Amino acid sequence: MHGICLLLYGLFKKMVVADTLSLYVDKVFGNPNLYDSLTCIIGACFFAIQIYCDFSGYSDSARGIAKLFGFSLMLNFDRPYLSQSITDFWRRWHISLSTWFKDYLYIPLGGNRVCSWKQLRNIWIVFLVSGLWHGATWTYVGWGALHAFYQTVHWLKVRWFGKFPIRWWLVPVNLFLVNGCVIFAWIFFRAKSFADVREYLGVIAEGRFVTSLMSLCAGIGPMAFASCVMAIGLLGLSYLAPRDCRFVSRRAQWLFCAATILAIVYLGQPAGGEFIYFQF
Repeated sequence: MHGICLLLYGLFKKMVVADTLSLYVDKVFGNPNLYDSLTCIIGACFFAIQIYCDFSGYSDSARGIAKLFGFSLMLNFDRPYLSQSITDFWRRWHISLSTWFKDYLYIPLGGNRVCSWKQLRNIWIVFLVSGLWHGATWTYVGWGALHAFYQTVHWLKVRWFGKFPIRWWLVPVNLFLVNGCVIFAWIFFRAKSFADVREYLGVIAEGRFVTSLMSLCAGIGPMAFASCVMAIGLLGLSYLAPRDCRFVSRRAQWLFCAATILAIVYLGQPAGGEFIYFQF
């Protein structure tokens, strides 16, 4: 039953959340100059959720199918947007790929067992190679360089000031800072060239906040925009379920399966595109 829950949850993430958000994201990133700053900020946030649900949906579906045949695959995405630091984010995001880079690149380079500047060098090599792994374009390299920079800042903070205890009032602050940095880097990942990055960030930097409904909907219409918001709300609601769909009771499993099937049937995008991960 766990395999069925994983499979349906993966399909929910892909068809209901990722494919619905792609309608908005494709419009905004396709020609950001047509929109105001707020619309472009929303587009970047929507893409962050889209790529998470697309990647993790693919992974959960594969793990669910494997589970049905008696194979157990590792958890690949552990709610990364709840991370309290950029290091924590990379412990939760694409765990299999991060583990591979750590085992076969970072540790052979010396890992943490070398002097400080070599440790920073290793961090930069890993993230730049990670960017190139996704594609031989400068935008992917820029995405990797940004995360290497974030890791360097975090490393220096821990080195100079030590680890701060996580107090309750720091939780939302850390969430805002970490996710803000990650979303900013996703703009580089989504753009096709640095010219597109400059164009997109230029619109955001202008600070034009038009409050009209048509501008906010980015041309997809109020109903489609409402569907995007509803999809994100349902994703947040799914976080109330146990991690990795590990329900204790059979009744909870059946209720979860019924809810995801209803969401897929009534809110899913049957004409959605292929998984983004197929590009890599």
